[in-house]
Amino acid sequence: MKHPGFRYSIHSHKTSHKVSYQTARTDLLTLVDHGLVERRKRGRQFLFQAPADLEKRLKQLRGQ
Repeated sequence: MKHPGFRYSIHSHKTSHKVSYQTARTDLLTLVDHGLVERRKRGRQFLFQAPADLEKRLKQLRGQ
C-alpha cells in the first residue's frame, strides 16, 4: 500500500526481504491466490503489482 502501482519481481522480493527464491515465489503467488496482487508476464519474467483497490480488498478479506 506504500507504493501503489509499483511492480515487484520474485528476484526483487527475494533481495529486499533476504529470503530464498522459493520463499519469495511462494509469498507472491499466495498473494495472487488471495486476490491481493495481480500477476503479469513480461518476456520470461512474472511481475506482480498491487491493485489500486488493495485496501478495499484487504478489508473484504478480513470480513469488514
